[in-house]
Amino acid sequence: MEVIRLGTTKEVPLGEMNQFKIKDRELLVINLDNHYYCLAGRCTHAGAPLVEGTLNGDVLTCPWHGS
Repeated sequence: MEVIRLGTTKEVPLGEMNQFKIKDRELLVINLDNHYYCLAGRCTHAGAPLVEGTLNGDVLTCPWHGS
């Protein structure tokens, strides 16, 4: 398994998200209660950049179609 450093914990403050690009892939990192979650940076339905969406608690909402 390859481990790739995306950034520092300071780049993703508590309750927030940040997008990183690595090897031509956009990755979204979310910090919930100091647990870090990484997912694809684009909505699988509409292709929207999820970093532009809203994060309300543990619910991430797509900026384009509201899902």
